[in-house]
Amino acid sequence: MSILSRSISRRRALAATAGAAAALTAGVAAQSASAAAGDKGGGGMYISSGQMVEGIVVTGNGVASAEVSAALIQYLVRYAADAPQITDSTGAAGGGYYGAPTPAPDDDAMAKIVEALKTGGIPAASIKTFPGSDAMYGPFGSGVSAVAAEIDDAALLGKLSDILADGAKAAADTKLQIDQIGAIFSTADCESVNDEALANAAADARTQAEALAKAIGVTLGELKGATSGPTYSPYSSYSGGSGACTAPPELEDAGAIYFPTFIAGTEPEFTINASTTLTFDLAGD
Repeated sequence: MSILSRSISRRRALAATAGAAAALTAGVAAQSASAAAGDKGGGGMYISSGQMVEGIVVTGNGVASAEVSAALIQYLVRYAADAPQITDSTGAAGGGYYGAPTPAPDDDAMAKIVEALKTGGIPAASIKTFPGSDAMYGPFGSGVSAVAAEIDDAALLGKLSDILADGAKAAADTKLQIDQIGAIFSTADCESVNDEALANAAADARTQAEALAKAIGVTLGELKGATSGPTYSPYSSYSGGSGACTAPPELEDAGAIYFPTFIAGTEPEFTINASTTLTFDLAGD
């Protein structure tokens, strides 16, 4: 092959590559614009004849909620800067040097929090402490301990904010600083909530498909495919890739994982989110 022929072939290859890249960019832009137009769902896409997929593809989102039947609560605590355990170890409040070991609250230091929870009505057997260490790479960092409890009484769940506030006051009285108060909620029939969330996601996807078909002047045909990722709940499913009702955390997990932050004054509620992608034919295809 001559040098001229090789040059022409190379230019053709570069042109073909550039054309493919432009087509891919245009497709991604179209999907992004379509997704931005939807209020609830993940957006839709119309794919014309001659491409790999034909029809309308939409992603819908759904959520379902249920009454809470039980809760796990978690306090993450450390000694306050003016606590004797800190001043004695550093020589001055807030003193010391970078990287110095920081003592973590022990069972005695957390005793008042435990007593406050018991006074609030939580049985002693449902309360557990997890003393931390001064190790830099502990579950929650250096100097942090945890107090956790399980609540499955409806009356106690109804005054959860007050119970947690009493525990926080007890912590302050013991010169403990709270890094976070967390809570994980569960419901009696998680699978039913999961099914409802999926159904809502599918309904949202169909609504989007109908709207998209109308907007571009085509007629929506039969459903020809559906996919769904794992459902999600912020209060369960700490195993990667599992669904919202799989492997919910237990009391023992409070010493190893961060619970979602509890917002004081909010009503406990269990929720599941789902996402479903549907593919429709165009009528007459």
